[in-house]
Amino acid sequence: MDAWEENLKEIKTLSQFSKDADDFTRKYLNGATEVEVDTANRILLPKKQLEYAKIEKDIILTSNLTKVEIWSPVMHEKALGVIDPKQFENLAESLLGKKNKGSNPNLN
Repeated sequence: MDAWEENLKEIKTLSQFSKDADDFTRKYLNGATEVEVDTANRILLPKKQLEYAKIEKDIILTSNLTKVEIWSPVMHEKALGVIDPKQFENLAESLLGKKNKGSNPNLN
């Protein structure tokens, strides 16, 4: 829960008088649900989350740095298929290119 707690700490710094902050917080926290692991080391996903994610039977479990994501196969494919390779290259350059400029360990 450390990553979740860090996110909440950051969200709590948003202005309580900002409509954008209220809208964001409401939407971000809307589906948040703590679940318990049972004695067989399983979790039961709440029906609301299953419906939201369009999960019927099979799932795809992925890691996204500090969080685990649970997808329906169809929605996962849609999410990955949104961006073509050239767009992904441009996205990587815009997000990471300037940040890592001159720090490529393979060139040292």
